[in-house]
Amino acid sequence: MFQALFLKNQQFRTIAVSRAFQAFGATLFTYAFLVYAAELPHAKLAVSVISVVLALPSMLQFFFGAIAGRVTQRIQWILTTRLIEIAGYVVIAVVFATTTSGWLPLLIILPF
Repeated sequence: MFQALFLKNQQFRTIAVSRAFQAFGATLFTYAFLVYAAELPHAKLAVSVISVVLALPSMLQFFFGAIAGRVTQRIQWILTTRLIEIAGYVVIAVVFATTTSGWLPLLIILPF
């Protein structure tokens, strides 16, 4: 079923590939973020804060799902949010590349 849908429906294929890249990138980001936080002073606090922030989207999924159900141009909205996500990761990379180690990069990146 999935294979037939994937091969025949271009919009579904776009969403599926986008989701796969998003999941892969988010996993890598989470590991890198946690490794970075583990090296900070008060590492347990940093890892705890990151864990809470990473859990927030899952806890708010019901609310965001209700909003997503009202979107009329879904494909355009999904692609736009993916581009915003890419821009966010670029900002995060720049923050890590240009700042010294410590809590400042962590505090800048947490809202993303």
